[in-house]
Amino acid sequence: MAETLDTKITVSVTATVTDERDLGKTTGANKLSESFHFGNSTSDDTFGEQRELTRDNSYTYNLTDGSLKDPAGRDLDFSDVTSMTVKNHDNSVNSLVVGGGEGDWDSWAFDGTSGILLRPGAAVCLVAAQGWNVNNSGTLRMYATDDNDGVTTYDIVLTGQED
Repeated sequence: MAETLDTKITVSVTATVTDERDLGKTTGANKLSESFHFGNSTSDDTFGEQRELTRDNSYTYNLTDGSLKDPAGRDLDFSDVTSMTVKNHDNSVNSLVVGGGEGDWDSWAFDGTSGILLRPGAAVCLVAAQGWNVNNSGTLRMYATDDNDGVTTYDIVLTGQED
């Protein structure tokens, strides 16, 4: 039975982009080492493994190894997540991310030229959105579109599948 987990997470992107980098696939050669910090804006919500989130907790996604960890250092598993909607606070980005299976990045698609990419059922691959794009060759590129002093805030709504 499909369930809307309705977990709203504030994502602050703190990395300032000065050049275009080809991140390849899940293990691309050129990888950013900055971490993105995730803090949920509502309490008593669940996502992924149905793990309960608590207000003011900070979740860290590391682009180097593709891990997403809770404050206790535990990996978060997005295997139950089937889609995700992303928008920033001024609504200039509003992308629905879709996809699935075990294929490469080119098995994914999203509506728009900016968005957040999530690959459920595999290793966590969650990439923050300002200036990101996925092309049909299966590569993930980030473009220098920093118009907000390197910080952009997004609301994420995760939709999952309940066992």
